[in-house]
Amino acid sequence: MKKILFVLIILINTNLIFSQDLEVKWSEQMEYSNNTDGFFSDYIDANNKFIYSLYTISKDDGTIKARKIIAFDKNTMVKISSVALHGYKENNINKAEYSDLLFKEIIVQDDFVYVFWTKINSQNEELFVDCYDVSLKRIKPLTKIYS
Repeated sequence: MKKILFVLIILINTNLIFSQDLEVKWSEQMEYSNNTDGFFSDYIDANNKFIYSLYTISKDDGTIKARKIIAFDKNTMVKISSVALHGYKENNINKAEYSDLLFKEIIVQDDFVYVFWTKINSQNEELFVDCYDVSLKRIKPLTKIYS
């Protein structure tokens, strides 16, 4: 009995001696409104300065009504800029241009962010691209790159 008690005391003490300290620092809470930004949908990618994420607003049937890219500073996670891809008030000007296009993919590089769109006809499929700089300012308008 004394041997078992002795072994238990040694095991308890060794666990306390070799334990690790974990220090956690939480970032400030970020609150978003579904009406202005939408909800976080996907992590897109990161470059040297920013982390990009995709925010969407969904309809009741589950289809996506609007998409927006938001850029966060890589070190502080502060929202730097955003660009509405479709479905928001700020891009109602381009609504006719994007009406037949389907969202395809976003590719992030060190100097550019590319947003790809497709247009599917009965005869062929066309590929379009929007080009933005790292702070999400449009460099080139919508351009057809493949038909």
